[in-house]
Amino acid sequence: MLASLLNLVGAIGEDQEGTATPRENFAALRRASPKLPTQILLHALSGKVGAFDALEFAPMRVLVVADADWVRSEVAAASSDFELIEETDPSKAVAACGEASPDVVLVDLQVGSMGGVAVTRDLRDAILARRIDDAVIVLLLDRGADEFIAGRSGADAWLVKPFTPQQLRSVLTSVPAAD
Repeated sequence: MLASLLNLVGAIGEDQEGTATPRENFAALRRASPKLPTQILLHALSGKVGAFDALEFAPMRVLVVADADWVRSEVAAASSDFELIEETDPSKAVAACGEASPDVVLVDLQVGSMGGVAVTRDLRDAILARRIDDAVIVLLLDRGADEFIAGRSGADAWLVKPFTPQQLRSVLTSVPAAD
């Protein structure tokens, strides 16, 4: 993915010869590499920092959809290297995803009146309809027996609560990037 970004940055500089607006250039990069954080794309376009160097400046953006304080606290304890965005209202998860463009969305299975499976399905539907950028969705389960539900929900990964900060970090750093 990064190689395609570097090729596209080069192609924009050579082929467009300044005829495209910065907004058009950014849109072209976003379409070519939808999973790269906005900050990396902006650094690559600006030419101030090479795309490889920009990776060091762009922390993973994690949106946590949970109404339980202890779940958000556990996620915050493990996310010192991540940019954490919290949403307590499950009905606003898609809108929060659209605003924040996270790399990963953590969804509590027992969140609000919707439930984590419904939130996951709403996020998947919005991604497929291209209303929001693709994101890796991780479902936070209440027990191991819920893994079957998680697999059918459309989640990319799942983690059983309670979890340690190390377990959460392991899941966040090992999930494959969404296409």
